[in-house]
Amino acid sequence: MTTTDYYGLCETGLRNILDDLTTFFEHDWQIMNGDESGLAKGADYFARLHPASFSDTDVAAQMATTDWQIELKIYVRFKELQTSWDAFRALRAEVFYRVLQYPTLNNVSGVDGTRIGAGDTPIYIVDDPEVANPTPLFILQTLIVTVHQRIVITGGEYV
Repeated sequence: MTTTDYYGLCETGLRNILDDLTTFFEHDWQIMNGDESGLAKGADYFARLHPASFSDTDVAAQMATTDWQIELKIYVRFKELQTSWDAFRALRAEVFYRVLQYPTLNNVSGVDGTRIGAGDTPIYIVDDPEVANPTPLFILQTLIVTVHQRIVITGGEYV
């Protein structure tokens, strides 16, 4: 029997709704899973998806419920102070609203709601943090997308 990667379904669903933001993400490589190698390719906007924590999973009557957390880092290439912050706010607003528009991540199995938030303020990624006045390369903020999913359990004690 093959086990379904329920978290993976949710992360793929989030990626798919982000793929539609072509004003920002013109190329597939601008939305990364896990590594940040795409940042060197020269685009102005990036997103990186990575597994975060998940809640205690409740199980009752062949149904499990859990809250998956997906770490979603958004990056905007730094050019000039006001222009870069305007671009950052525009990207963050689009990502935020996109998650609101698709609370089931466009009908991912068992997903019945999502939340999006940020635990911290945006930061600069700099070229050399050891120098007195490093040059900013990107504005970065880590968002957390929480996905509530119900999972039907089969097998085991539920035969």
